[in-house]
Amino acid sequence: MNADKSTKSSKQALELSILRNHLSTAISTVKRDDKHKVVAVIRIARIKSGDIKVLQRKIMKLIKEFARLDSANGKSYTLNISAYPNETDYVSREKIIIDH
Repeated sequence: MNADKSTKSSKQALELSILRNHLSTAISTVKRDDKHKVVAVIRIARIKSGDIKVLQRKIMKLIKEFARLDSANGKSYTLNISAYPNETDYVSREKIIIDH
């Protein structure tokens, strides 16, 4: 593996680790009787490399909209979005939606 691939791989692993850590913290602090809404969606798709940039721009727009909704009187929420290469070829490509 050349240095460029190793550096890129380390950066990708760091990014995913940060997302995982945020989720782990949320999991450990959520209360069983919490009345606040949690929305979880998992979807696997085969995406052409050129389309990832389009998806990234749309995600950034969503993040700006999320930030725009910030209110001193609101409940604190974290938006955690990731799209990453998936080496496992799952048989099912059904989406998983958990809307609590």
